[in-house]
Amino acid sequence: MPHRGAETVAATYRSYVLGLLDQDMAFDDHAAGDPPLLLADYRRALVAVLALDPSPLLLVEGTVTSMEAAAFIAGQRAGLDAAAIAIGEAWRPPLLDHDPPRLSLPHPAGMGEVRPVRESHTQ
Repeated sequence: MPHRGAETVAATYRSYVLGLLDQDMAFDDHAAGDPPLLLADYRRALVAVLALDPSPLLLVEGTVTSMEAAAFIAGQRAGLDAAAIAIGEAWRPPLLDHDPPRLSLPHPAGMGEVRPVRESHTQ
C-alpha cells in the first residue's frame, strides 16, 4: 500500500498545478495583468515530466525478489509512459491545427501512417 504522506504531497501538487492551469485558461478569456504561466513555464514542466525515469527499488536482502523489483520498475515505467502518451494525445495534429504550414513525418507507432508537424520559419 502506498505511503499516505506521498499521496498527500502528490495530491497537493496536482491541485496546485490544476489551479494554475485554470488561472491560465481564465487569463486567455479575460486577459488582465501578467499571465500566471508563460510558454517557457509549460516547456520546463513538460521537459521535467518527459525526462523522468523509474527509480529502482531499494533491495534489502531477502525481502524483495528480483522479479518483484523488476515489476516495481515496470509499473513505474507504465505510469511514465502513460503520461507521455497523454501529452502526445493532447498534441495530436488535428488538435494542434492552428494555421502554420506543416511537414509530414512517420507516425511514432511505425505503422506507415503520416503525421503532420509544424514547419519552422526562419526568414
